[in-house]
This record gives sequence, C-alpha cells and structure tokens, in this order.
Amino acid sequence: MTLMFWNDSLVIGIEELDEHHKQLVSLLNSVYSNFTLGADKSGLSSIITELIRYTKYHFSAEEKWMKDHQYPGIEKHIEEHSRFYERVSRFQNDFAAGNALLTLDLFQFLQNWLTVHILNTDAAMGRFAREERLSAHQ
Repeated sequence: MTLMFWNDSLVIGIEELDEHHKQLVSLLNSVYSNFTLGADKSGLSSIITELIRYTKYHFSAEEKWMKDHQYPGIEKHIEEHSRFYERVSRFQNDFAAGNALLTLDLFQFLQNWLTVHILNTDAAMGRFAREERLSAHQ
C-alpha cells in the first residue's frame, strides 16, 4: 500500500536533493506497506533503521549544500532536521525496546512532516538555488 505519492509539487529544483526526497518517500511507503501487510517486528525494525539511516544521509547532504552555497536559512533548517531526527531516533529506540508501536498516527506524522518540510523549508532552498543560478548568468 502507498501512504505518500511523489508528484511534481515536491520538486525543489536541486536534482540531488529531489532524488533523495523520492527515495525517502519510497522508504516511507515501504515501511507503511510492510506494516499494513502485517510484517513482524524484526522486519519492520530493519526497514525503520534503513529509513532513519537514509534520512540522516539526506540531512547531511542538504546541510552540506546549504554550507557550500552560503544559504541564509541554514540555522533554522538544521534545527528542523535536528528536532525531527531526535524524535524518530527516540521512537526507533523505544520500538526496538518494545516500548512503542507503529501506529497510523505515527505514519501520518511522518507523511505530514516530510510533505510540509519539502513544500516549505526545502522549497525555500530551491528558490534560493534558482536565484543563485539567475545571478550567476547576469
């Protein structure tokens, strides 16, 4: 089953990061699909681990891009990443310890966070990149 569909409204115009976002959507859908199909805890745990690992990789790539391009919104953006990563890491630890369950509410949170983050915070980076490219060609 699919939780989140990729569409052109999620494209920010920075190719590497757009590809990462597609992969994050795919991984989120994989966790959701396995959850709805009744996968066991160890199977779900390994997919969650992959989603979190890829999220960390993606955040590092975004933060490197922002530093390399002297993006003015870098502090706030990194703060959003940190808060999200702390929350999902806490969940992962609780899930592994048997103190948390996957729920539809959690999937809605993940889908909403990713969508809002891409459409707002990451889209601002895309606008900055377009302005940067325009300035370079003038």
